[in-house]
Amino acid sequence: MASNCFKFISKPRLYQRKIQGCYREFGLMETFRRTVHELTRLFKNYEDVLDISSVTENLAVGAAPRSMNATKRLSELGFKHIIDLRAERKKTDILANTKDVSVQWIPIYDDWRPKPSEFFQNLNTEIKTILCSKNSGKLLLCCGAGEHRAPLAGVLALVSMGHSLDVAMEMVQKKRPVAELLPVYKSSLIEFLRDQ
Repeated sequence: MASNCFKFISKPRLYQRKIQGCYREFGLMETFRRTVHELTRLFKNYEDVLDISSVTENLAVGAAPRSMNATKRLSELGFKHIIDLRAERKKTDILANTKDVSVQWIPIYDDWRPKPSEFFQNLNTEIKTILCSKNSGKLLLCCGAGEHRAPLAGVLALVSMGHSLDVAMEMVQKKRPVAELLPVYKSSLIEFLRDQ
């Protein structure tokens, strides 16, 4: 419990930016609700819980697994690839040292700021490589809580599979109800897709 508290305190600038972005987008009460939700999530014992949602037969989005048991369960469910979007991941993280599943790391912070087109380009290339290979198995797109970055990547994956942007967003929202496609992230994605 104390280590979770330390994790929250050790990243004050990131959380400060997230809180400021939330306040700017939604106002005081929603900012308070989300901050309480984040703190509650940090203090819960959720090490072995898999918090993922299948969007298609071969694609899922969600929170990164936090234990070797959770990673093994992913492997048993047929997942062969994970794209981890957490810039805050440490070298000692479970996914940095797993051998059960192939892990690609494309780091980006959940800081409520516009995302660069290089991030989307790298992500799109990796998604296409994985989904177009024979016997690719299932792909998990994950981030810290599976609320912002992973759903955004899921929308990009669905668009690269041939769905329209509106349909892709609707599919992700329907399959992952906790997903929030933040306006600033969404506009960055739209800008990237327009330049393609």
